[in-house]
Amino acid sequence: MVKVGLSLLVAVALAAVTAATAPATVAGRAAVLVLLGDELMSSVTVTWETKISFRGQVVRDLSHERLTTTNGRYAFAIPFQPSVPGIVVTTSVSGIQGYKSDHGKCTRPALPLEKAISSNVRETYCATIYHRSCPKVGLGWKRCKCHVTYTIRATVLDENNKLMRLTSLESGGFKTCAQHLSNSDMQAVTAMGAKVLGR
Repeated sequence: MVKVGLSLLVAVALAAVTAATAPATVAGRAAVLVLLGDELMSSVTVTWETKISFRGQVVRDLSHERLTTTNGRYAFAIPFQPSVPGIVVTTSVSGIQGYKSDHGKCTRPALPLEKAISSNVRETYCATIYHRSCPKVGLGWKRCKCHVTYTIRATVLDENNKLMRLTSLESGGFKTCAQHLSNSDMQAVTAMGAKVLGR
């Protein structure tokens, strides 16, 4: 157990040192997550999962980021640490929660980013956001249920502010939306991406 623990600590330490000295961008990586929705007029919280694999061992780290808006559009900079020989570092969205809390009891849509590839196709990805309520049903008892809050749309941009296509959506709760990005949505998405990327 001690050996495994030390291996994981070494992986984390080396990844952190490399991140501090590596270039800011890597070709083809997912850099910006954009969320869209007419009902997203308050806040959204994204949970990032960073996975570090080292000599057969894996350590996972979760971090939460909350943004507020008044126009139903959010742009998140995707956390990034570069991989080095022997250490593989990946970051994905492990869950998204809307402004109404689910108290950790409802299914949160996840978005795997490891296999995102740059593409000219204006695909967006849809998922359902839930909240949890527990109304009293008599004698002090509560009946808790998860309720649909709204549908959210997501798209991903690379470090060059170009759209990316996601190729592994099987288990995350997202699916390809029926409609592609409109021209106005596309303009908004690229403008938000440029701002996040500092361009």
